[in-house]
Amino acid sequence: EENGSLTRFCDDEFGPDLANEYTLDFIQRKKDGPFFILYSMLLPHDDLRLEMSKWVRTPDSMEAESTKARFHGMMTYADKLIGKIVAAIESEGLTENTIIWLVGDNGTHPEIATRVGDQIIQGGKWTTINRGTHVPFIIKWPAKLAAGQQLDSLVEIMDVFPTLASALGGPVPAGLDGENLLPLMTGVADEVRDAIFMHYAPRHGPNALPWVHTRFIFDKEYKLYHDGRFYDLKANPNEMPIYFYRDHKAALIAFKKLYEMMQNIDDPALPAITSPLNPYERQEAVYLNEPARCR
Repeated sequence: EENGSLTRFCDDEFGPDLANEYTLDFIQRKKDGPFFILYSMLLPHDDLRLEMSKWVRTPDSMEAESTKARFHGMMTYADKLIGKIVAAIESEGLTENTIIWLVGDNGTHPEIATRVGDQIIQGGKWTTINRGTHVPFIIKWPAKLAAGQQLDSLVEIMDVFPTLASALGGPVPAGLDGENLLPLMTGVADEVRDAIFMHYAPRHGPNALPWVHTRFIFDKEYKLYHDGRFYDLKANPNEMPIYFYRDHKAALIAFKKLYEMMQNIDDPALPAITSPLNPYERQEAVYLNEPARCR
């Protein structure tokens, strides 16, 4: 559907290009007033049809064969598409007071290993360790935020809405789980929360049972699960079943703090569980078609 009308596209058209072109067109149509874009760019992602080769080639990486080469091609192409959006904003003179926020939705696929600094990080998608829950969270707003900041603060994706509401000059609605991050980003505050709580129960569809379920709460150094597992994240970031703590007294204090916080969270009971191996129907699967051949 495009602007309320159904549109048919050819098989050799690349979905991420279509979404990017629509976004660029939207900027042109709305540039003279305030506008909001939620740009779900599709890349990078494995092929939801679960064919033998899961990783999609892009118009710029048609010769890629290995998992590493195809993933690299998708990341490079994603960077190219983001660059087009940034360039369009700049060409219209909108950069100074336009907020651009890049956010990932989950950790990298377990088949993918990437370099972060001097470390090689194996993807942790579908897991509750840092490699599964830590994602890109990058914001640009030249009018208000200094460039080049790197903040080591506890933030989560639910903070996006209240932050944008505050940035627009409106009130932040009461009763939200997210926090307004502007005080953090402008240097007024060092932190906006003491810990983050997560309820993880992924499922294949709205009526399906989850294949795993857990609740946990963590701060910068420690993590507590509902079943009592307690990790020192600095000493054991991958949460291996070895309970080592750098400072037992500090760990006990942190355990009590996180336990009390979890008890005070109004969270529903853990749901029933099913096996991830059970077959299921994809009601509205979104497929990434490779172009037949790029010219």
